[in-house]
Amino acid sequence: MINRLFYFLFIILSIILAIDIYFIEFDTLNKSTLFYLTSTWIFFLFFGAFGIALQKQLKLCEGKPDTDFNTGMGFWVSKQGYFGRLFLFPYKHLRFRSLFVMAFVGAVIWTLCLLIFVGVLFTKLK
Repeated sequence: MINRLFYFLFIILSIILAIDIYFIEFDTLNKSTLFYLTSTWIFFLFFGAFGIALQKQLKLCEGKPDTDFNTGMGFWVSKQGYFGRLFLFPYKHLRFRSLFVMAFVGAVIWTLCLLIFVGVLFTKLK
């Protein structure tokens, strides 16, 4: 199992990339490069956040012998409130055995959603 430190490193990497992109190299980047670099740090941020959330849920399910991870995950997501359900929506429907794969797929889904939203927003602003 992958350690929580691994996911924290991805969050730290995303913060470093965001600082580099927006405060150091912002003037040297064109719009399309900025768009794709933004998707990179957002993916790293979501991957780290999802990995930490999934490990937390796994620890909660380990103490209950009659609850498997996927059932526990669906119950946990439904108890997180509106924003928790919105943020964790992929995990009510995904059934993977690996937390790494679940975190990766969730990060890909949210990164694609944000890229589509930002892409539509930028085309409307021109």
